[in-house]
Amino acid sequence: MNHQSQKILLSLIKERVCGGDDCLDIGKEQLSQMGSALYRDAKRHDMAHIVADVLEKKHALFSEEECYAKFRKQKMLAVFRYEKICHEYQQICDVFDREHIPYLPLKGAVIRQYYPEPWMRTSCDIDILVHQGDLDRACRVLVSDLAYRKGEQGTHDISLYSPGEVHLELHYALVAEHNASDHAAILKRVWDSTALSSGDGSRFEMSDEMFFFYHVAHMANHIEIGGCGIRPFLDLWILEHRVEHDDGKRNILLEQGRLLKFADVARRLAEVWFGELAHCDVTRQLEQYVLHGGVYGTLGNRIAIQQKKRGGKKGYMLSRVFISYELLQYYYPVLRKHKWLFPFMQIRRWGRILFGGGVKRSARELAINQRVTKEEAERTAAFLADIGL
Repeated sequence: MNHQSQKILLSLIKERVCGGDDCLDIGKEQLSQMGSALYRDAKRHDMAHIVADVLEKKHALFSEEECYAKFRKQKMLAVFRYEKICHEYQQICDVFDREHIPYLPLKGAVIRQYYPEPWMRTSCDIDILVHQGDLDRACRVLVSDLAYRKGEQGTHDISLYSPGEVHLELHYALVAEHNASDHAAILKRVWDSTALSSGDGSRFEMSDEMFFFYHVAHMANHIEIGGCGIRPFLDLWILEHRVEHDDGKRNILLEQGRLLKFADVARRLAEVWFGELAHCDVTRQLEQYVLHGGVYGTLGNRIAIQQKKRGGKKGYMLSRVFISYELLQYYYPVLRKHKWLFPFMQIRRWGRILFGGGVKRSARELAINQRVTKEEAERTAAFLADIGL
């Protein structure tokens, strides 16, 4: 990211979402010169719609009409996407309420109400949790009543798509069953920390501390696989400043899940970006890691981390070629009843990669694996340790 455009981007987000002062203390010529870099960086972090909303009020400062039009388009797309997702989300809720299927909204569906305007909190999909025992029935009514089509099943969710191509991630767990980490153990008992929402429906809500813990755990997971972008830190600031909460309860749960150190570093960076806190060495490191990665992080970051975990380049390569039974069973559920099919399903997976369009990505991944040095992997591992991961 361009350092100056990065500074402007964070300043504009702070002004519009967090209620900061008029942060854009630059001239018309400078802003126009930075327009293309600002647009590129804002779009990379899915923040161009928020920047557009600020620039509408500062259009007199922004003389580059072509770039301004690009920002405006991103805002219109964000509003359209929000309306489309909200329509589908309400239909899903209505069906689950009618069929008495307990469900728990996750992520953006919960947090966007705390933004100045809900369309500002974009989402690329809808995330809802149901009990594993209700999964088949939930899928069946979505397909029969709302014409959804089923996609692939992952380690803890299944993808479904509306006729209008809205993506629903229907979770039956918050983490994979084989995940044995401390934070996974807490997330596996999520239903114990829920309460039925007011009304006659089947919607449940997490306790504040569990929702906060889930958000931090989700951030940590993305950091560990390459990066997470600006938005989770903005969400974190919102949860800290706009939601009534008990820090003691939040911190007890974070400590139990061994995420308190990471949460404190993430909170600090959120305050640097959107509050008045000054940088320290560890927040500068985390800032560079996050801003370099964009919304989904970088493949290089992920490979550097996995090399350290797998014992180097060869270990990483073997882990990608031969995935574990615990993971493969989610892609091929037949393995749960017929474990002897494990080697054949490995071969089937290779065929899907070869003939399903995954060759180019796999080749790129292996090329990056060769370029990442042992020293880079060591530095990345040390950085993660510094932030508590």
